[in-house]
Amino acid sequence: MRRAMNRYSSLRSVWIILIAVVGAVLANLAIYGIARLLGVDFRFTAAGGPLQVLPPVLIQFTAVPLLVGLTVAAIVGHWWRWVFLVAIIVAVLLEIGTIFALTIPADFDTGSTVALALCHLAMAPFTAAALLALRARRDARRAVTQE
Repeated sequence: MRRAMNRYSSLRSVWIILIAVVGAVLANLAIYGIARLLGVDFRFTAAGGPLQVLPPVLIQFTAVPLLVGLTVAAIVGHWWRWVFLVAIIVAVLLEIGTIFALTIPADFDTGSTVALALCHLAMAPFTAAALLALRARRDARRAVTQE
C-alpha cells in the first residue's frame, strides 16, 4: 500500500487530481449501473414534475465538486501543509452530510436512496488518497528544495 501511495504522490498534482476524479466517477458509475441492473430507477419529484438522475448528472455531481475541492487544496497547500488534513475532514463531512441534506430529503425510493448514498460514500477514499498524495508531494518537493 505504501509503495502505491509513494508512486501516486510522485506524480504531478494535475495527475493526482485527475486520477482521483476519474476513479470516483468510475466508481459512482459502477454503483449506478449495478443499481440500474437491480431495477432501481432513480426517479424523484421536483417542483416541475417527475425527474430522473441520469449518468451525465451523476458524473457532473461527482467530478465538479471533487475537481474544485482538490484543486483549491493543491493550490492553498503550497503555502500551508495543514490544509490537506483539514480538507480531508471537511470533504468527508461534506460527502456524508450531503446524503442527509440532499439524498434523503428527496423523495427517492429506497433503492435509489441507498445507491446514491453509496455514491456519496464512494468518493471519500478517492478524496482522502488524493489529498494525502498531494501532501506527500508537497513534502517531497520541500525536502528537495531545502537540500
